[in-house]
Amino acid sequence: MFARSYSVRWLGLMLGSLCWLSASNALTAADGTLDLPLPPTATNAALHYQRGILFLGTVDVAKRELLDKSIWEILGTMSKEDQLKKINDLLFESRHAIRSALFGAQQGQADFGTDSLQYSVATLIPHADPMVRLHKLVLLYGMQLQSEGHWEDAAEVYLKAFRMAGHLTHQLTLAEAMAGVEMLEANYYVFSMWAVRCPEQTLVNQASRMMNVLAKQTLNPATTMSHEFRILKLQLATFRASFPDGPWAEMVLEKLNMAIPPVSDQELRQAAIAAAAERGLSADIFKDKQSFDRYVDQLKSIYLSLAEETAAAFTLPTVAAVEQGQAIHAKYASRLGKFGDTGIVNPGQIAAYFATHDAELTLTKVIVALAAIKGEQGYPKRLEVLKDRFGGQVPSSPYDGSPLSYEVLEDGRGFHITVPKVDVDAIELPSIDFRFLPAEEDQ
Repeated sequence: MFARSYSVRWLGLMLGSLCWLSASNALTAADGTLDLPLPPTATNAALHYQRGILFLGTVDVAKRELLDKSIWEILGTMSKEDQLKKINDLLFESRHAIRSALFGAQQGQADFGTDSLQYSVATLIPHADPMVRLHKLVLLYGMQLQSEGHWEDAAEVYLKAFRMAGHLTHQLTLAEAMAGVEMLEANYYVFSMWAVRCPEQTLVNQASRMMNVLAKQTLNPATTMSHEFRILKLQLATFRASFPDGPWAEMVLEKLNMAIPPVSDQELRQAAIAAAAERGLSADIFKDKQSFDRYVDQLKSIYLSLAEETAAAFTLPTVAAVEQGQAIHAKYASRLGKFGDTGIVNPGQIAAYFATHDAELTLTKVIVALAAIKGEQGYPKRLEVLKDRFGGQVPSSPYDGSPLSYEVLEDGRGFHITVPKVDVDAIELPSIDFRFLPAEEDQ
């Protein structure tokens, strides 16, 4: 138990009060004939998340260090009294950040205010990592509520956290989608632990249905990769237009992950040409506008073909998508390497990353379903009993359709379930494992 806490109901009252003030606390003339209502609360979730990030930034650095750990590391030490105090202190000091994040999660969409054209000169996504930490903070708050027996309040927090992650996976870039997946992975584990410990099966059933709806809206790898290649097209167009009088030298050094020295424009251009030459590019590329444009147009042609083949690969079943992605990478890495671009993403690895997410999501759905149908004799002995919940099919591995490994522990008191690993060429689709056996204090 945490010594000092505040409930989601209290946060709800605070949020409700803010909405009431926005609607009713208007500027009104003395005779009541003229008023100017205050603007309504912003419906863009990103504004509330950004505010939460700013609030979190005011919390003592030493207390925030806890958020640098994975949720599994934090859970592994929650039984220690000193660690519980650290979590409790962090939650109390971060209460304004939590409130802002939960309010943001109630909104339908999130626009972080980044113009697509900005990605053509810089690929930094400043909100991705802070969003991961803010999301982790919200999960810790849900875990606090759960530890105090507020099962419904905890479920509401976890479901809002799913929406937070979905808001990030729906952004334009691969970096944002991958940060969103990191958030989802933590959410799946915490939600699974909530489901198997919750004593109210009706509540577990309701939360399960709501999670399944949210899960359908969180991630579309093909769309993510399509956006990524569109951004690359913008980058190339901006790069082409930057020569000879624009910041092309700075862009070359950025692309090569090199520091930009504080020197004159002429020296900067010489440094860029020298750096490109080290990657095998001819200095003739930079001798005139025609040569430079020809070079960029060749790059663009190769990337367009790469984009088309990658899009087709991502429509294939998991193993085939990874295999095809690997083949695409081998084909285009050598071609782009001849043009000095060695930073090509590997479609096979990206397909494997998203496939691992699918495995984690599948396992979470099965875990929550098992918790929802647990009877007096404990957990069911076979997964076949879940067929009605999974469209008439026994849930299986999203990697290759193979059966899940499932074992009942101690006469139904617990269970152990695994999505087996699959090796695809040089890429391993990892096993996803979950084992639950309640301790004596849970009984």
